[in-house]
Amino acid sequence: MSDYTVWWIDDRDNREKNFANVLEEQADPLSVEFSNPEDATEALQSNNQPDADLVLIDWVLHQNGGYTGKGLTMAGTVRENLPQVPIYAFSGEAIDELQQPVSKSHFQWTCEVSDLVGVERATKLVNDLSDYEALESVRGEGFESLIETLNPPEAARQEVEAVIPREFNSGLKEDPTMKGGNKLAFMEWVCHRFRETPGPLWNKIWTATKLGLEVDVFDDYLEELYDTSYGEFTYDGIFSHWSGERWWSSEMIGAVVELNQDRDAPVGEICRTATKILDVPEDSIAYCRVCRDKYPETVAAQTEGKDARFPVHLICSNVHHSREGKFEDYRLVDEGAQ
Repeated sequence: MSDYTVWWIDDRDNREKNFANVLEEQADPLSVEFSNPEDATEALQSNNQPDADLVLIDWVLHQNGGYTGKGLTMAGTVRENLPQVPIYAFSGEAIDELQQPVSKSHFQWTCEVSDLVGVERATKLVNDLSDYEALESVRGEGFESLIETLNPPEAARQEVEAVIPREFNSGLKEDPTMKGGNKLAFMEWVCHRFRETPGPLWNKIWTATKLGLEVDVFDDYLEELYDTSYGEFTYDGIFSHWSGERWWSSEMIGAVVELNQDRDAPVGEICRTATKILDVPEDSIAYCRVCRDKYPETVAAQTEGKDARFPVHLICSNVHHSREGKFEDYRLVDEGAQ
């Protein structure tokens, strides 16, 4: 018996055989139910829909058959009837339209239809469903139980507690219709803010820059950092399997301090300290993308709204007003500093 039921809604019948059935074959825990949009609408109206754990909706639903709406229309109908079931959208030919912010905001994940085949992608869906289940298991159990789904190290716990959205300060509420009871809202915070905004967690470019390293040599020094009492300090809480590793900033700093103490040396700026401890050659030390001098302290975006991915000095960048909450400042490259 399958652990999870996936409801695939699509106006192209051939995708049942070529995609939906293949997805089911590639992951034993998944059972995939396929419906065209007309049948899906009728099932929802008669409360006869599958007992779905996840709904997959084609963004382009109006090219075959009599359905006139797009995936966004179907998503609204599904959401009215299945308020706590995650909805993922996919497309084969309108992916640019689907991935516009106004479209993506209505779905927990968006992808190309080809991303739904292959063992790796099937495993991602199973892991997603397992993590949604983990969230459901702590419903009504209080704040500490919700925090545990993120599995923070003790040194980072207070910082994590401080950035949890206020609506979840008493945990995931028993009533899913109440503010603070929507597990999908918590998932979206985890995946699209907690993981993506530097603070308790850093991505690769941030971690490398804070260590004073160029990104392309970062992996060469991980083993030495992991060979401390902190072990492998990568994030392994819910949705940690999403693309791109994340590292606990407090643990990374702690590992550098520990290595430095073993050498009985004073601690200065982490980037300069780490490069000395790790014996980093001069050409592998991070440099500022504006002034070209070494040891940038932060990472900035080149234009507003883009990801921060340019190592820069603080004086070579400006804080942008768009950053909210107790996270690292969102900075823009100061072109005038060049």
